[in-house]
Amino acid sequence: MNWIREIMPILGIGLIFAVVYELVLLLSQKLVENDDKVKEKKEKKIINVKFFHGSKNQKNIA
Repeated sequence: MNWIREIMPILGIGLIFAVVYELVLLLSQKLVENDDKVKEKKEKKIINVKFFHGSKNQKNIA
């Protein structure tokens, strides 16, 4: 029974680290998913830009 009492604190600390590690992984996955959604929204925006060239209004002097 003594060996169980000696091992329990080590297992408890290991369990705490394992739970924190899993929470950090879950949080990072959620943040990456949200970042991907924001990038997709930005990529979907299409801006129509019309460049006006002065060539239509220019007169030939020659």
